[in-house]
Amino acid sequence: NCEYFADKNDPYKKIWVNFRGSLAYELVSQYNLQESIYKNINLCPNFEKLFKLEEISTNLDVIHFKLATIITEMLMQLAESKNITKNVSKMAIDVRNSLDSYINRPFKLDILAKELSTSKTEIIRQFKKAYNVTPYQYILKIKIAQAKIMLENGTLSIVEIAERLAFNNPYHFSELFKEKIGLSPTDYRKKFQS
Repeated sequence: NCEYFADKNDPYKKIWVNFRGSLAYELVSQYNLQESIYKNINLCPNFEKLFKLEEISTNLDVIHFKLATIITEMLMQLAESKNITKNVSKMAIDVRNSLDSYINRPFKLDILAKELSTSKTEIIRQFKKAYNVTPYQYILKIKIAQAKIMLENGTLSIVEIAERLAFNNPYHFSELFKEKIGLSPTDYRKKFQS
């Protein structure tokens, strides 16, 4: 459900996007975006990126991947605009923002610690205190949610999905996916294709 309105003296153009799926629900839940009011947030550049997706490629797998990235950016902006981070340390917020960029590259806590000029132990402590999961658990959750979307809607092979999501190898990806979802990636895809 959504209510919206503009200032009569400063009207705006309405642009609407509807998205659903495991990644969307996971991010909305993780960012605590349910039942919120957002004011003066400029998402126009993100919408422009969405509209240009047709120009980038006709390959649905490429479009889905880029679409998920843009939607994640939009949800991050909404989360940052809220006051839900009052009791969350700046470091935990910085770690989370960095982690969201790791969806398509390997996650290395050592590198993140260097980027943020702090220790691995401090990153884990601050992040777990703020979000009740370790950074690794968080990024894995996001990658698995993205993999579900790719399996539900795309034609990429399991190997290609594992590569796009920067898993060490397709076997590691398949094992983790089955552990978290209860089905192998192949069985999960079959479930949605039937």
